[in-house]
Parts: sequence; C-alpha cells; structure tokens
Amino acid sequence: MARIFFAINLSAHIREELTKLRLRIPADKKAMKWVAAENLHLTLQFIGEVGTEEMASVLEKAQAAAKRCHPFELEVRGLGAFPNPARPRVIWAGVTTGREQLINLAKQLSVALDRQPYKPFAPHLTLGRVRENHKVNLSQFLQEEAQTRVGNMAVDRFSCVQSTLTPRGPVYRVAEEFILD
Repeated sequence: MARIFFAINLSAHIREELTKLRLRIPADKKAMKWVAAENLHLTLQFIGEVGTEEMASVLEKAQAAAKRCHPFELEVRGLGAFPNPARPRVIWAGVTTGREQLINLAKQLSVALDRQPYKPFAPHLTLGRVRENHKVNLSQFLQEEAQTRVGNMAVDRFSCVQSTLTPRGPVYRVAEEFILD
C-alpha cells in the first residue's frame, strides 16, 4: 500500500521566500508545527492509501487530466488562516495569478479520477498548523500580510507524491510527474 496525493512542487525560490516569511509570523515556537521547507507544496488532491493495481489506474487517469490542461504562471501572494485569523488552525500562503488554472487542474484531476474531494478546492500552501491545546491570535499580522508578494513560478507539471509518515514528520517522494499539454 502507498499513501499518495497529487501536488504542484514549488520552485526553490518560492520555498526559500516562504521559509523567510514564516520566520516573521509572531507565534510561540511551541504553539506551531511548521511544514518542513522541502515539503512545501500545493496539494491538488489527497488520495490516501492505494494498492499496486489501483496505483497503476490512478496514475493513468492523472495522465489524462494533465493532457487537458495547459502550462500557466502562478503567483504566491498573501497570508491567511483556516478557519480564521483570530483562532487559526492552519496558516497558509495564498495564490493570486494562476488561481483559476489551479482550480481547473484540480477539477480535471477529480473528473479523471472520478473522485470528488470532501470539500471544495481552495488553492493555498500550508505553512504550518497550530498545535493542539495552543491558542494563537494572528488577526493583525495576517491583515498586514494579506497582500505580501512571495513570488512567481511557471507551472508546467504536477506530481503524484508518495507520503511516508514517520515520528519526525512525513517524508515525501515523487512517484510520477505529469507534464501539462
């Protein structure tokens, strides 16, 4: 069995800028669980555990989705929080330019896989999570950083990523890449 998801891997520049930006977030270190810089990505769809036969089928269907989408430019801009800045659980960076193309890519992937996500796709890059039993209020900071520009990158592919959970956090490995038409 393999635990997989589909994602857009970020350029080194975007990862570096997000790591710098994360250092400015005024939250107690003990309160936050940050995503490791090498694991920063933009999830298109989480699949979960799949067997060998199902994996082959999933990869074939993802290839069909890639053929229905074109390369595009992506801009990472602004910070926010789910469910809200006053009581955040997840701190994220947003997407402006390329947002519609991302939504379309996620939709094409869902259609090809015949797998509807459990909630509507909201393009974002998770930077970190607030740990259980900790409270953080980032309302003012996130309001000030709502339009902070992180950078641009070209998107011409997406990946099937295999995730192995370890005590130190997940380890990601690209299982296959799909080039956009």
